[in-house]
Amino acid sequence: MLKLLNILARGSVAQATEDLYDRNALLILDQQIRETRAALERSRRALALAIAGDQAEARRAAALVEVFWVHHLCPALLQALVPDPDTRRLLPPGDAQA
Repeated sequence: MLKLLNILARGSVAQATEDLYDRNALLILDQQIRETRAALERSRRALALAIAGDQAEARRAAALVEVFWVHHLCPALLQALVPDPDTRRLLPPGDAQA
């Protein structure tokens, strides 16, 4: 008998919980939609920040390569290709954009 009352109590709790969810299903669904929209917006902002950071990093890397080319690689290449300083002075300076 005690076991039967225990089963009845658990069944009543389960039924009451299910009834509560059923009565408030739209309210619960609306709240879940609001929370999901907020999470999606946070994710979009985080993605935009990551993309902006990646683009800034790419610009910094390109600037660093440009500086390294102009100050180190280009003069070293010119030195290797035209070792004579007198001949190097005869060469035009070249295009600054190239």
